[in-house]
Amino acid sequence: MIRHCSLWKFHDDVSDDLVDEITREIYAAVAEIPYVRNAACGRNIGYLPANYNLAMNLDFDDLDGYRAYVAHDRHMALYRQYLEPHTESRVAVQFDLGPQSSDTVQGTPSTI
Repeated sequence: MIRHCSLWKFHDDVSDDLVDEITREIYAAVAEIPYVRNAACGRNIGYLPANYNLAMNLDFDDLDGYRAYVAHDRHMALYRQYLEPHTESRVAVQFDLGPQSSDTVQGTPSTI
């Protein structure tokens, strides 16, 4: 299982309402893309104002599924209409979840 994590920092003039709309559009898009196995997305709760505005985690069976998602027309339309015009910066990582199940904790980090 491959997890794609991305953080989005939007321009200062982007309202919370627009971030919520983008979040809804992300969920609508991933529901139409068959390669996405699980999705979690949400607006920053505002604890630290310097944080990114939006976080997204998407799970795929394998790297081929992630690649197919990236190239999918619905993903590209979402990006062009909702993300690209409003994005100041973005960071992302894709990693292999390995054989552990979602309810297994692998190690304990000393700090988060």
